[in-house]
Amino acid sequence: MAHKRQLRWTSRALHRLEDILEHIAADKPLAANKLSNAIRVKTEALRDIPYLGKEVAPGLRELVIHRHYLVTYRVTPHHIDILQIWHTAQKRK
Repeated sequence: MAHKRQLRWTSRALHRLEDILEHIAADKPLAANKLSNAIRVKTEALRDIPYLGKEVAPGLRELVIHRHYLVTYRVTPHHIDILQIWHTAQKRK
């Protein structure tokens, strides 16, 4: 059986996730809950299928979480580093 990598979230990604969910929950709490669950399920899937997302730069991958949200991550031998969450309309920094 293959070794499952640990998920590690950067503080930047966690803060962004919190901001996104709070913003959505202000008007649509059920939608925020649904997005939160989708993010959890899809990022957990990376533990089994780390190269699921599309390579966007050397060492960086993106996974579509929802039609409007992407997660940028890096695969290392023992970890999946969740680096950022993006809204598709957002300019990348």
